[in-house]
Amino acid sequence: MPPSPAPLYAAADVHGHRAEFLDALRGAALADADGHWCGGRARLWMLGDYVDRGPDGIGVIEDIRRLAAQARDAGGRVGALLGNHEVQLLAAHRFGTAPVPGWDQPGGFHGGWSRFGGQEDDLRRLTPPTSPGSPRCPPSPWSRTTCWSTPTPPSTSNSEPASPPSTPPPPARSPTNARKPGWSSVA
Repeated sequence: MPPSPAPLYAAADVHGHRAEFLDALRGAALADADGHWCGGRARLWMLGDYVDRGPDGIGVIEDIRRLAAQARDAGGRVGALLGNHEVQLLAAHRFGTAPVPGWDQPGGFHGGWSRFGGQEDDLRRLTPPTSPGSPRCPPSPWSRTTCWSTPTPPSTSNSEPASPPSTPPPPARSPTNARKPGWSSVA
């Protein structure tokens, strides 16, 4: 007899309510008292809107990433999709208050994001303090990689030739060439 399929769960619209999210996972026997995966082979799909409105959207994303790794190690799966609030947060982070051609929102993407419940603490936590020589943008909670680094100009001396950057330079900061960050699974 073939094994029975693993249970499938779906959750959405956590909106920064981290404690309530973990309580719901505990109630479904997917997380233990400490918030660690205990769902075995179960599958959990997160359908977006982890940030805004509540006090700890970035904490929710950190929990999802941690649970994804723990579920994978236990034979389960946690997958996550971006919702419109994550896209708005990333647009506010990337473009700030710059005017958006064809979009009548005062304050650009930042203004629109704020009016839809954006929490400044989420935006601040997406932008950790940097030091001289740091990458041009911070690591994203949605990506395993750090952003690109600023390319080093070629040397004008006769010493070693400059090596090309290992990652591409960033695109110009314009909403017309923004790339929607996507992730179909976490981990």
